[in-house]
Amino acid sequence: MIGPEQVVIGLDLGSVSGWAALTMAGSRVDGGQWQLGKGPPASRYIALRASVLGLLERFDGWISAVAIETPTVAKQSTQARRLGYGFLATAELVVVRRGIVLVECNNTQTKVALSGHGRATKAEQISAAMRRWSVRVGEHEADALGVALAGLAAAA
Repeated sequence: MIGPEQVVIGLDLGSVSGWAALTMAGSRVDGGQWQLGKGPPASRYIALRASVLGLLERFDGWISAVAIETPTVAKQSTQARRLGYGFLATAELVVVRRGIVLVECNNTQTKVALSGHGRATKAEQISAAMRRWSVRVGEHEADALGVALAGLAAAA
């Protein structure tokens, strides 16, 4: 059980979405990922909504902000762009309706926050998370950790 310390939650949104919770001092509290399925976009938005609501309930009263990475649309198909913005809008609606501060970060900010440079590969992000918190994470949770760190910097 975690203590009643303020946290920032980072969300890396996608068909597989990563999440991470960090204390205001940058200590990792917890993290993981959600499989949102391969069905039509609406079913994935519903799954994301339920997942984000569950996460907000789990950390209820301890959340200072939720940081979300804005979708990268360069070189993406129309369907991928639609999904990315749909995930963003769904998470934003859930967070804002709960009265929680929402911080948007771009991909470069999240990579710099975790690995120190804006062109980090997935492997470099995972390795940076391991060095910093001594914990094994997958690529989606590593991305969420970068989002949470960028959110901490923006919220400070």
